[in-house]
Amino acid sequence: FHDKKFSGISRAILSIRNPVDALPALFRLAHHAEQDKVADSDGKGKDASVRAWLTWKSQNFQYQLDKWVSHMEWWLTNYSEENLHILPFEHVMSSEKGPDELMKLRDFLKVSDPTIVDTMTEPDRLACVWKMLIGVSKKDPKKVEEASKETRNLLYSKDAVERLIEAMQGVRDKSTSTHPKVVTLMEEYIKYIEENRKDKEEAGQSLDNPGEAAEDSTNESSEVAANASEKSAIKKEPGQEAALCTPLKPQEKQVHAAWVSSYPGSGSKIAWKLIESITGLYTGDDLDTNGNVGKGFAVGIKTHFPSYTKVEVFQDARFKNIRKAILQIRNPLHSILSLFRFIYNEKQKENGKAPVTQPPLHEWLKWRNDNFETELISWIRHTQWWLDNYGNEDLLMLPYEYITSTEKGSTELEKVGDFLKNVDPAVAESIIEKEKISCIWELIVGNYSKEKQTETQKLTIDKLYSSDPFSLAQSQLKQMKERNSLRPEFVTLMDEYLDEIAQYRMSEVNSII
Repeated sequence: FHDKKFSGISRAILSIRNPVDALPALFRLAHHAEQDKVADSDGKGKDASVRAWLTWKSQNFQYQLDKWVSHMEWWLTNYSEENLHILPFEHVMSSEKGPDELMKLRDFLKVSDPTIVDTMTEPDRLACVWKMLIGVSKKDPKKVEEASKETRNLLYSKDAVERLIEAMQGVRDKSTSTHPKVVTLMEEYIKYIEENRKDKEEAGQSLDNPGEAAEDSTNESSEVAANASEKSAIKKEPGQEAALCTPLKPQEKQVHAAWVSSYPGSGSKIAWKLIESITGLYTGDDLDTNGNVGKGFAVGIKTHFPSYTKVEVFQDARFKNIRKAILQIRNPLHSILSLFRFIYNEKQKENGKAPVTQPPLHEWLKWRNDNFETELISWIRHTQWWLDNYGNEDLLMLPYEYITSTEKGSTELEKVGDFLKNVDPAVAESIIEKEKISCIWELIVGNYSKEKQTETQKLTIDKLYSSDPFSLAQSQLKQMKERNSLRPEFVTLMDEYLDEIAQYRMSEVNSII
């Protein structure tokens, strides 16, 4: 940017778009590039699902929103109102304002260099140019706007909306004395978001749970709204109320807790959300991050003990009366890989860089060679500790592969509900009706399932691991299976993991052949 060939540039055009739409647009670009999507015949890549957006948003939203703010502030600070032309995306795309925006742009460029006047389109032809470049490709504005509102209801939570508004208020306040056009534009954006939020609240839609199970694409088409509405009504029979698929909102209630133990990378966040959604009670963690444990409001307490939680934390006096536990388990090949992604992205954040969905292969291979055996032994010790210290009646095994499976997911969730009712009878008073559990599972987990991931996993795991890690994993899992032969459910799960590893090894052999 500081190259000397740019040193004579004293004027600038700042193209601005409401971040409520700019961030999903950025996500789509990143998603298409990362997934190497094949473009459609019209030159547009296939859109990602709302689920993919929500995953990306959880890792990147605040970082990218901060980048949007810093980008705005840099240009507004370094260029005066006279030398900075504001070009709002929404105005350019509007049939009412678009041609006028082209005229303003023409006038700004004419002042920047009077010599280009002779090559410019005549003012009376700008409306025609706008229609040729933008107008003919625009869809029915009303349908687009309705679809956009429906889609945003899926894309943003209440907290995200508040942060969007706060960011724009900050840009507005800093521009009051220098860029009045930006002040007006920020107020327009904020008003738009607030009106959309008001519409959502009046429609009785939750601002805290932006429909994570929807598969609909994030583009602004009428199909998006139709598909989103269809998803929100999953499994409803005629005459049933829309509340059928509404997760319970956690309430503050004194309750006995169960441990929810997992080795990192085994899906604890999914379990947390599912537990809260069917019980209407809070969850917490062994560090009492959200304060619910200390108040006695947590029905499930997350812990990574003994793998990643210190003994003194786990043995805190607050936990002495916990007698039951849910053990989340995931094939170590996948949980260790997921753990690496978390570690890598934490380092990215420390270095001021954006998190990524797939870290570079060479980074994984280096980390794997240095840490895989240690982490596998840690996974074994973690799992065995819970099997040794909690009997069949006091321990519910919750395989990640089952809870995310379209065939087994709702059944597993029902087991979780029944188990927690045995932890504290008070749970029975608040837990959702059994006939609604499959609907809640579909809403929260949906098609994020083992079946949907299988092909992707086969294409990656056999390339991410070599013979030695495969052999070590097989050896350790066989020993665990033999050691816990009196737990038939665990034996069955180990057989499934061993079969999966055998398939990966076969893929590895075939690729060599």
